[in-house]
Amino acid sequence: MNAVRDLIVRWGFVAVTIALLAFFLATEPVFRSPDTLLSLLKFASVTAIVGLGVTVTMTTGGIDLSVGSVAGLGVSVAALTMVV
Repeated sequence: MNAVRDLIVRWGFVAVTIALLAFFLATEPVFRSPDTLLSLLKFASVTAIVGLGVTVTMTTGGIDLSVGSVAGLGVSVAALTMVV
């Protein structure tokens, strides 16, 4: 019982993500276009880079919880510069 629970806790999010990806690939023709795939990869890459930076910070003994606020500030500044 504990092994199944540990397996679900460890890999459940990945399984749900793959299931949602398969569902949308099967039901939505627009989702299968290369533009959509590139857009998903482009937006996920920012989160992955920030996540890697936080991982390195936390494994070296430091802790940095300001990542979300810095990312939000960066998005706000970028939006303001695009408008002006």
